[in-house]
Amino acid sequence: HEGANYKNSFGYYTYSGTPPATADDIDTVHIIFPNASTTLYNHGNMQMGDKVKIGRFPAGTSIGFVLLQDAYKDGYFKTSGNKFYSDEQYNPEDLGLKRHNVLLNNVSQKTFLIGFEDIDRRPGRGSDQDFNDLVVYAQSNPVTAISPKDIPFLEENIPDRDGDDVPDDQDKYPDDEKRAYDRYYPSESVWGTLAFEDLWPNEGDYDLNDLVVSYRYKFAMSSTNGVVDLTTEFLPLAAGATMNNGFGLQLPVDPSAVSSVSGFDLSAGYIKLAPNGVESSQSKAVVIAFDNHRSVFGNTDGAINTLNSGPTINGKPITLSILFSTPLPDEFTATAPFNPFMISDLNRGREVHLVNRAPTSLADNSLFKRGADDSDPGTGRYYLTEQNRPFALDIYGPFQYPTERSPITNAYLNFAEWALSGGTKYKTWYDVTVDGNTDKSLLYNPR
Repeated sequence: HEGANYKNSFGYYTYSGTPPATADDIDTVHIIFPNASTTLYNHGNMQMGDKVKIGRFPAGTSIGFVLLQDAYKDGYFKTSGNKFYSDEQYNPEDLGLKRHNVLLNNVSQKTFLIGFEDIDRRPGRGSDQDFNDLVVYAQSNPVTAISPKDIPFLEENIPDRDGDDVPDDQDKYPDDEKRAYDRYYPSESVWGTLAFEDLWPNEGDYDLNDLVVSYRYKFAMSSTNGVVDLTTEFLPLAAGATMNNGFGLQLPVDPSAVSSVSGFDLSAGYIKLAPNGVESSQSKAVVIAFDNHRSVFGNTDGAINTLNSGPTINGKPITLSILFSTPLPDEFTATAPFNPFMISDLNRGREVHLVNRAPTSLADNSLFKRGADDSDPGTGRYYLTEQNRPFALDIYGPFQYPTERSPITNAYLNFAEWALSGGTKYKTWYDVTVDGNTDKSLLYNPR
């Protein structure tokens, strides 16, 4: 909607964390509508319902809007005139008149309405104070990406039992004011797969099936997009190992950021926990899902689920519930899959991580540069061979791993070239449906 005599322009700007101190400190204003006038007013070209996708933004990004007063003329727009911002601190009036837009939550349409006043609101400047000079709506995908906290409802009598400003029909937790939504990684319907070689720093048989774990993370989010708690779901799939291996996860937060951890399987006696359930003596929060894979496979001996001629042993699902002391910022979700690692043969210092993921405080750093390992901690290079081959993999979705003692370089024919290129070639080397990717006789087929 447009209710203005001016040919206004409309744009947006972004920032993370604290807003810019002044309007001059805004890095860039991106113009959405150079001429926001409609066909009904001022001979514009806009029609009700016209929309522009302004892009994808990292978690934690704040988006502000700006109206450029009467900035459009003869196919051009000027930036030297009056500007009115959704961040009212940048507007010229005294404190009680600084606001130049209203923001309403249109629950039924899952949109937010933004109405602007396009004239200085001080007495004698001509403002009619109707805030309808330009009315636009904003929507996001997912809908929960925009926090509705403290935004009034457009409609009346919207049910919200817990008072968190999220309508009950959109609230995953309608009776819990601390939680409103769930987010997932990799996604609600897709689990990732982690695969490890336990003979690091040596390559060993390099079948990368010594521990194979499927995983999914669920973040419980507040109405303001804070991370209240994290649920990690781990399903052990295989353990083609003669050794006994553990599995843990390092989070990019201080140990004190965690209030409690539950759900782990610890039976081997070498893991020491702090009172809140994280591992003690760590600089970052580390949670150990299990300390001996035998325990989560029913104490089965020998190689597990890596021989096509052998039985299938179902692993015990491990679900960790990690409650945070205070909600973490939205950006925390973007750091998934975090830093998962294997503990080799009950030796706490012998950690195997994904490529270029630093070890935890309890790792034995003297193992770097031994055997086949070509790590260089000084440059951030970790857990790679001279040929750039990893000792652990993170696959989006399911992964058909090699059979026992079948090197992954033989089972997946383009793996070595992918690794040597640093991931620039054969990016779908793991896709078994692509001709020429695999020697299928060397892949494990579950019964």
